Amino acid sequence: MNRTSLHLILYAGLIILLLAGGLYAQDSLNVTMISRIYAHWLSTKDVAVSGDYAYVASTGLRVVDISIPNRPVETGHCLTPNYCYDVVINGDYAYVACNYAGLRIINIADPADPLETGFCDTPGRAHGVDVQAARCKYCQPVHL
Repeated sequence: MNRTSLHLILYAGLIILLLAGGLYAQDSLNVTMISRIYAHWLSTKDVAVSGDYAYVASTGLRVVDISIPNRPVETGHCLTPNYCYDVVINGDYAYVACNYAGLRIINIADPADPLETGFCDTPGRAHGVDVQAARCKYCQPVHL
């Protein structure tokens, strides 16, 4: 089992735990994986959950239906020009930091068919994104 598969299993397990009503500190030693999703994604960098869907920053934006926690299913995806590092959901839009491809804005109103509706070319590499009110911020790595 490669590192990417382990990360995906960990993310899926955490999502399922969060959807199951929260996690208490005293239960942290009794975590049980109830499901996993096998995918051909090269890498998983971030996961955002909204409603019955998990949005996975990977080789593009991947949409996973998690309405039945023991049967997650990929329902849609939107390819991007570069690997995705971070994703934030705000309403019907996913804001995705895509390395050298900048900030991508993806309409997720139809989870089966997410569509890129805009982008912002950023200097350097976009590795993080945050959305507050009507403002979107991104960050890039700094090497000292």
